[in-house]
Amino acid sequence: LHLYITPKAIGCRECLNIHYKSQSQSESERLSRRIQRTRVKLWGEKTASTASLMDSTKDFNKPKGKHLKTFTKKLENLDKLEQQYIKGQIKFISKYLGLEPPYSL
Repeated sequence: LHLYITPKAIGCRECLNIHYKSQSQSESERLSRRIQRTRVKLWGEKTASTASLMDSTKDFNKPKGKHLKTFTKKLENLDKLEQQYIKGQIKFISKYLGLEPPYSL
């Protein structure tokens, strides 16, 4: 149990109605953070290319010392997350522009 001090009270998260940052984020924002964290875990550092969701991970090289089987499996999982994110963005943009999606997701 952790107690938090605010200007008006002392209490736990539940009592003070304090939430975690991720609880305030949209599904798209949480997915974006998850993709970025996974990229950093896989390639070991946060660079402009690993941080940008516009760069395809298919163009990234396998890190030295990483087993090919492990790398391939993690890359496939990352690709699924990225496809899910892209589908969500397409839905959002289509809805924003008032377009009916003529595509199958």
